[in-house]
Amino acid sequence: MNWLVQENSSTKVASVFLTEAAAHEAAMGVMNSAGLSESQVNILGPADAQRSRLDAFGEKVQPESRGILRTFVRSHLVLGAVGGLLGVIVWWALMSHPLVASTPLMALVALAGFGVTFGMLGAGLVTLRPDQSILFVELRSRLRAGQWGVIFHPIDAAQTEAVRNALRVRSAEVHTTL
Repeated sequence: MNWLVQENSSTKVASVFLTEAAAHEAAMGVMNSAGLSESQVNILGPADAQRSRLDAFGEKVQPESRGILRTFVRSHLVLGAVGGLLGVIVWWALMSHPLVASTPLMALVALAGFGVTFGMLGAGLVTLRPDQSILFVELRSRLRAGQWGVIFHPIDAAQTEAVRNALRVRSAEVHTTL
């Protein structure tokens, strides 16, 4: 799936802290030990969870707007085409069936259409990333409760593992998306 996702950091790692000082300390420590740049680390406070600041919250948790747009376009084009092709393959495999053989063009349109539709639905899941939505909802609720969060945007599996290991020393809760 990594070839469909066009964000530099498709995985998010987050942790929650009781105080601002603890969040800043963890952010700096993890950034130094895991080799992340400042642009890969965002600290969120209780003010970021307020309705008037939702744009700031969104920018901090998903800073790659262009990457998300590229993911949207690529996943819909590729998975829609793959779904359509699978629909044509199913049509070809069912050509000996009397219902398909009696109206081959209608059957082709229907099966290819269903294939494209299911491919596009899959592309929607790739773009929306339900695993990240769950993390963001949990993080926002913790911020509303007065806690502080730190979200990391590692660019590869090695950085992700380094961030997780460094965070485990500093926090009891480490949340990672796919």
